[in-house]
Amino acid sequence: MDIEQVKDTASLNEYMAEHNLRGYWAMERRAAELQPYLWKWADIEPAITKAGEVMSIEEAFRRNIGLVNPRNAPGLMSNLTVGLQCVMPGESAPQHRHSASAIRFVIKGSPDAYTIGAGEPMPLHEGDLITNPHLTFHGHVSEADAPVIWIDGLDGRFAHLGKEFRADYDGPDGLARERIGQSYRTMGHVRPTSLGQTQNPPPFRYPWTETQAALDAMQETEAEPDPHDGYHLTFCHPLTGGPTLPTAACEITLLPGKFAGRAHRHNSTVVYHAFRGQGVTVVDGERFDWSKGDFLAIPPWAEHRHENASAEGSILFSFTDWPAMKALGLWDEEES
Repeated sequence: MDIEQVKDTASLNEYMAEHNLRGYWAMERRAAELQPYLWKWADIEPAITKAGEVMSIEEAFRRNIGLVNPRNAPGLMSNLTVGLQCVMPGESAPQHRHSASAIRFVIKGSPDAYTIGAGEPMPLHEGDLITNPHLTFHGHVSEADAPVIWIDGLDGRFAHLGKEFRADYDGPDGLARERIGQSYRTMGHVRPTSLGQTQNPPPFRYPWTETQAALDAMQETEAEPDPHDGYHLTFCHPLTGGPTLPTAACEITLLPGKFAGRAHRHNSTVVYHAFRGQGVTVVDGERFDWSKGDFLAIPPWAEHRHENASAEGSILFSFTDWPAMKALGLWDEEES
């Protein structure tokens, strides 16, 4: 169609479509939005356990099961991806690195299983958090006598904003028993040269014993918990004291017994994992009853509040993208 043939809106739309153009008036006014969803541990655990039985590490490369939200529109993608990974006794997962930063929160651990971050072995005890930031080599080794399972969280969508990189480590793999507990830096020469020139922290381990001690201290010294999140901790960047990663934060929430939180909302995604206890989270009026092991995704700007009707405290681990939203100037919060 020639431009001289355009006489009205319909023919203008046709001309622009032929030339790979589109008018603002023809765009969808309201895009589909992310939805909240609850995954039950009773469904997840059999799948990840069976994957360890029927699939070798060579076949899977990473024995990872992702959490898929069936309520989201096709193609709709969260900024964060979360899944479960399993390493069986005697296995060694090949080391590699990629643009996306990754976090590991250990659900079932062992003192004889390790994540190797830039050459450093970091034990995988239950409740430990381990970070593998942008472009740091990492792998997993298990000398345990039972499966080790942890949460995998990645800031995948942010890694896709530019050129995404990935590389396998081509040096010696595995972890010699005699090196455990010593300085193990055989891969120091392949650390990304940008590591010390960016906001990224080094690979780091936050032991559960220290996290538990911090939660205990908060309960002993604070008169009242936060009205929205109870006793709430952020795992800090070990060099700057800022958020865990430039794009995402890992946090721990302790909801004391008989806690009834106030509702609020914020322009950031949160994925919760019920590490201890049980409770209820109400998201935009919808009730989600969770118990130990469950996962709950809360989309941006969804009003939510937590409740713990039991006498015992409940603990939630969370993975959230508020650091990226704040850095981009897109973060807002509102209390009800």
